[in-house]
Amino acid sequence: DNTKPFFEISEDDNNQNSLFVYISIQWRISGTKSEVETFNKATINRLPNGLKRILFPLQLWRPSQNSSDALEKKLERLRR
Repeated sequence: DNTKPFFEISEDDNNQNSLFVYISIQWRISGTKSEVETFNKATINRLPNGLKRILFPLQLWRPSQNSSDALEKKLERLRR
């Protein structure tokens, strides 16, 4: 049923059931903000519409320590 919510399974779940459609995606969580955002946006564009609505390109991304992105993120938190 395409109207039902998506759910995540682990790589260890090898018991695939024919009642479900399984997809695998590559998702970046490290690197510069622009690289991660560009890569993940391209990934999102290849997904079914239901998944496109729930994923954010910078989901799980954390800037490298002492990078300009990390400094920017700290400054954003201070402004709040």
